[in-house]
Amino acid sequence: MSSTFWVTSLKQADRLHRASGRHLKQNPPVAVPPDPRSNPGPGSPADGRALRFEQSIVAIALLAGFVFKVPWLIPAVAVVLAVAAVAGPAGNALARLYDVLFGTTIGADGSGETIELARLTRLVEVVLLAVGSVLVVLGGYGLAWVFGLPVAGITAVAATTGINLVAVVLDRSGRRGH
Repeated sequence: MSSTFWVTSLKQADRLHRASGRHLKQNPPVAVPPDPRSNPGPGSPADGRALRFEQSIVAIALLAGFVFKVPWLIPAVAVVLAVAAVAGPAGNALARLYDVLFGTTIGADGSGETIELARLTRLVEVVLLAVGSVLVVLGGYGLAWVFGLPVAGITAVAATTGINLVAVVLDRSGRRGH
């Protein structure tokens, strides 16, 4: 069958559909569930898939910066993580990128991480990267990676195994409540 046949058939089908008046009928409004990341409550579960994506991007960026000798990735990653830590899930650029690429996922995925724990982890990472950023600005590129590579390690372990090293340290120190 030629493509002309299909185009003609589609045009005829559209004309018949419009003639029937069915295209004018309105569907009833559908309630859209709110995005849990827009206003999460205390103890709300974080979307583990978006967290793993974020951690993968951070680990790859920092490791690539180290291998290819691009120390200015340390301050760049620090800014992205600082905005995510301060603004929360709604301001997390990497979570939004995940939404664009893979679609929004609603609900917990069983990762067990809360939004507070994810924010605390980002805060630890931001502090390390802030020190590294100061060293980059001052010209201490080699020393800056002493603070940048642990963040790459923390995020790589979390992304590949799901083990949050900050949570492990908190559990071992007895500071995290159950």
